[in-house]
Amino acid sequence: MDVKHKFYHMPKYFKLLLAAAIFLSTQHMNAQNGSADYYKKPTPDTLKKDNDFPHFRFAISGGLSAIPVSVSSSVPSYLTSFVQGLTTGGNFSTELNYFWNRNNGFGLKYNVYSAGNSALIDFPASGGGTVSAVVSVSNAYSFIGPEYYSRLISKNKKAALILGVGLGYMDYYSHIFVGTLEAQQTGNTFGLSYDFAYDYAVSDNFSIGVQLSYIKGTLFSYQENDGTTVKTVTLTQGSYESLNHLDISIGVRYTPIPKAAKSNVHTYM
Repeated sequence: MDVKHKFYHMPKYFKLLLAAAIFLSTQHMNAQNGSADYYKKPTPDTLKKDNDFPHFRFAISGGLSAIPVSVSSSVPSYLTSFVQGLTTGGNFSTELNYFWNRNNGFGLKYNVYSAGNSALIDFPASGGGTVSAVVSVSNAYSFIGPEYYSRLISKNKKAALILGVGLGYMDYYSHIFVGTLEAQQTGNTFGLSYDFAYDYAVSDNFSIGVQLSYIKGTLFSYQENDGTTVKTVTLTQGSYESLNHLDISIGVRYTPIPKAAKSNVHTYM
């Protein structure tokens, strides 16, 4: 029985093992002869090159926010202007990121949006005419959750574009005064976060940055406390509370780079 005949009668798994052994031994011989460089022993220069970027990024930002929707037609005309005043506010956010390579990372983000308005409102009275009362509302929507980040570093290593997307927990809080009446509303839901940031280095460890963020969430129910009773209000389709808001912010980023990569020139990397 010749060699070819013996090979064809070998078990399949043995053929695979034999083929793998031949392949590995060939690659090993090529590497020893210098004909392949699929693996090179790390040198100080290559290690420095692979580690000349900031792994950590801690960002603090603040700015202006807007709810990118028009006031619902179901809102009474005498409240339209008041509600419109609640669609703009401010934001504050913090982020802690870790990049395992130049372009990819993960982290944790916290964001809070707040808005308020106060005005003297003329309410229609049941017997005709109007009744005036001071109405004051303070809203706060917060988001916290993990995010994935993609980073693009500029050629001169002074700046970086960062894209982020995350899924997290959203908290809703509203404090309402109507005349002498007071109520608090609280609720929670899941939310999504989308980020687009631009960081520019001002020193080896610090950057300034601008960021555009969109936080998205929908509230399906909330608890209302008027000081005497607490009740759960379940919203119906068409009356769900949108927690969406668009943020533009500016802030400081702490981006420490490895000591081996530091230089006299301020760079992001």
